[in-house]
Amino acid sequence: MKTTFLCFSLITVLVGSSSQSHAQGLFQKLKKQPNRVLSEQEVADREGVGSTAFRKAEGLEQSGKVSKAIDTYKSIAKSYPNTTVGAESQYRVAMLYDKQGNGKRAYDEYKTLINKYRSTSHFQQAIERQFAIAESLKTSDKKGIFGIGAAVQPSDLKAMYEQIAESAPYSIYAPKSLMAIGDLDAKDGMTASAVRKYQAVVDNYRNTTFAKDAQYAIYKLRGESAENSNSPSDDRAQVDAGLDFVSQNPNDARANEVKAGLERIEERSLDKMYKTGQFYEKSGNHKSAIVYYREIAKKPNSPHYNDAIARINNLERILAGEAVEEKASKFGTLPTLPKIEAPKLRFGKKEEVVPLPAEDATAAATEAATEVVDSL
Repeated sequence: MKTTFLCFSLITVLVGSSSQSHAQGLFQKLKKQPNRVLSEQEVADREGVGSTAFRKAEGLEQSGKVSKAIDTYKSIAKSYPNTTVGAESQYRVAMLYDKQGNGKRAYDEYKTLINKYRSTSHFQQAIERQFAIAESLKTSDKKGIFGIGAAVQPSDLKAMYEQIAESAPYSIYAPKSLMAIGDLDAKDGMTASAVRKYQAVVDNYRNTTFAKDAQYAIYKLRGESAENSNSPSDDRAQVDAGLDFVSQNPNDARANEVKAGLERIEERSLDKMYKTGQFYEKSGNHKSAIVYYREIAKKPNSPHYNDAIARINNLERILAGEAVEEKASKFGTLPTLPKIEAPKLRFGKKEEVVPLPAEDATAAATEAATEVVDSL
């Protein structure tokens, strides 16, 4: 009896093991098989089965059982991909979340629809709703504490606009999204990034209202940077942006405003140049100071014109004096002469006075005699 039981158990294990091994082998084969193209009949069969489930989901939706309807639509979209009923179910999922006011969830579901079903008849609607949701999140009063609990983080919001622009580059929502990103970057103090987004609109959507608005935004943003800077180069950047706007949009209502602004920019820039020249002059860098003063000297109408001319003349005289000193120093310094001390009188015994050697005494006498003769 015991032997029979052991044999039966062994057979069961072997059979079970064999079945499990066979199932695993079959699964591995299926995994290795590439996704094959379904035949027309198979597609039709899937559409038919999916449509039955879809009608059930519609009934749940109409009866107010929205959560169950969403789950059913999700199941259809997952079970019957690449079918018309699958695309329609994915759209219904996004739409129902949208109706519930769950904007972020709806946005993600619309994104799935766009990525998986580019040819869906709801593509335009999905893009429109994505942009509307992003705009709603951007203007939301729900800021949170230190960003925690906010409607959406700025980086996530920028990513949403970026995705819209990439998904529909030929729709009006692409330049709108790029403009929105530029506005957000400008608000965050990311001037360089904001200018790049605005410039992308100018370059890719020429002769449109969006391009005009983007070019004007660059001009204004350059102005904000220049007003908070002591560098004349920032003024130059705003001038260039202003000239670009006027030349590209001469009939725009804002052109006159920009032209008037360019004159004020020049005054501001010359004032910065004069202050920069003063800085270099006080620092002892006279040559750099003269460079800035000369720029002002090119503008006779500048309020600093006369002062700049006076400073140039004064600094040139100083530099001329420094040049003379520099040349003089090339000859080297004069040698230091030895100090000549007056002879000291010595008083003592006669034997302490040592007479000069005979030769020296003769020479001394001859020299003394010569001096006497010369004096006569």
